[in-house]
Amino acid sequence: MTIKEVGYSYEECRKALGKMIILDELPFNFVENQGFKSFCQIMQPRFDVPSRLMIWKDCLKIYVDEKEKLKKALKNQCLCLTTDTWTSIQNINYMCLTAHWIDEGWNLKKEF
Repeated sequence: MTIKEVGYSYEECRKALGKMIILDELPFNFVENQGFKSFCQIMQPRFDVPSRLMIWKDCLKIYVDEKEKLKKALKNQCLCLTTDTWTSIQNINYMCLTAHWIDEGWNLKKEF
């Protein structure tokens, strides 16, 4: 068994929390739930859970950063766009837009 030193970064934890909120489609006030705060206290006592306003700002920054990455990836690319629509059992309408393109190395790429 080997022991590995693990560092702690408050900024990386905040970024990971923001990504979790986005990926799991959680409301920003999720961070105010007592169960989540208790979990964080057990997992990493040094992590001060940010407010919902700070999480909103973190999510907005992630969005802006990812948008810039996508702009760079798609620069001078020809795209093929496809859409799909459906209605949920709760009568909520959804639409998904998918972009396909081939990069400089002839690899098929796609973004939803």
